[in-house]
Amino acid sequence: MQKAAAGFTLMELMIVVAIMGILAAVAYPSYTQYVLRGKRAEAKTRLLQVAQLQERFFSENNGYTVNIASLLGVAGTVYSSEANNATSGYQITAAAGTGAGQTIANSFVLTATPQLTQTDDTKCGTLTLAHTGAKSKTGTGTLSDCWN
Repeated sequence: MQKAAAGFTLMELMIVVAIMGILAAVAYPSYTQYVLRGKRAEAKTRLLQVAQLQERFFSENNGYTVNIASLLGVAGTVYSSEANNATSGYQITAAAGTGAGQTIANSFVLTATPQLTQTDDTKCGTLTLAHTGAKSKTGTGTLSDCWN
């Protein structure tokens, strides 16, 4: 008497592979959008943190500064992650306001520029925050989608 063979048939294996492919095709785009939103939230948090530090600097020095690295106690370039890691989604910079009579002494504009894989975030693009609290973005999405 022969024993029945144990294992999977090729057809069963192909069905499992097809189901896994369908699940991956649905899940991966959702995952990438989640990662983009997470890094965007991190950049907004960092922009608000630097704006608060700018206001503290203003109260002590009667002017703002473009050297935001010193405000955060880091050296060199400022990135969006708390660890100030160069692989963060955004690079943060400061400049004087762009209106008439605005200098770094009386105004600032903070900019979070996407880098690396975050450049795929065409919905919001570059985020900016001014000393007045005005927020803007360069992407195709609405301001409330990007800042709320």
